[in-house]
Formats: sequence, structure tokens, C-alpha cells
Amino acid sequence: MIVRPADIEKDQAAILEGAWDFASRLDHAEFLPARSDAFEAGVMRVIGLDCVEVTVAEHDGAIVGGLGVAYTPYLWNPVLTHADELFWWTAATAPTTTALRLIRTVLDRARKKAPGQVIGTFKMLTSSPPKIAGVYERLGLRKTETAFMGVI
Repeated sequence: MIVRPADIEKDQAAILEGAWDFASRLDHAEFLPARSDAFEAGVMRVIGLDCVEVTVAEHDGAIVGGLGVAYTPYLWNPVLTHADELFWWTAATAPTTTALRLIRTVLDRARKKAPGQVIGTFKMLTSSPPKIAGVYERLGLRKTETAFMGVI
């Protein structure tokens, strides 16, 4: 398996398919556009932002996972960089190490951007696999909040 920065033009179809797969498993998918041109346009708008990097996992010539991160100044202390996970998914056919390899690759790249100056935010959604909390903790991250979301 190869974990590499995405080539948005070349990998676009696989990223869109992965985004749809991710969205279809969310507990709160009703906040996203239905699978349509609007959904695809939204994904492309987000991954096209200058502050967003997408990393993909490729296995046997197919994209089997992806992780998108936005790098912005940290809101509460702008001398720090905020690496904010936007999405990540792995295909059902992906090797069992895919998620961990994606996360480790992104964390390594974030550390190289500004050593000791990056705040990483990775999320565990209500629809995430329960073991992801343990993975994040083993990588040195800690639980800091629970978020509530709804149309208001």
C-alpha cells in the first residue's frame, strides 16, 4: 500500500466516491446535500481550498482511503497552526492498517510543517468505529470536547 498526497485531478473520482461512502455512514448525513452535483461541488470546493491537504491510500492501483486536513491559524492562539481533520474514510476492501497509516502520515507531515507548533484536532463521530478513540490516544491525542449539532 502507498500513502501519498492526493493528486486532486487524477484522484478526483475516487475522492468523490470515498466522500459519498463516508457521508452515507454518518449519523448526521441529513445536514449534507443528497448525492448529487451539489454534493460533489461541495466536496470539490472544500478540497480545493488552499489550506486543505488530502492524503490518500492506494492499494493494488485503487484508492482505498483518504484523509483531508485544513491547516489554519489556531483560533485561540494564532501563533500556532491548527491541523483540523475534515474527513477520513477507508473502503471496506482496504487493508486493516489503512486508517492508522493515513493518520500517522498526516501527523508526521503536520509535525514537519511547524515542529511543536501544531494543534491537531481529529474527530470521533457518533458513527465512527468505537476503537478509534484508543487509536487517537495511542498517537498522543486526548479527548477535549463533545460537540452537539442541529439545525437551529
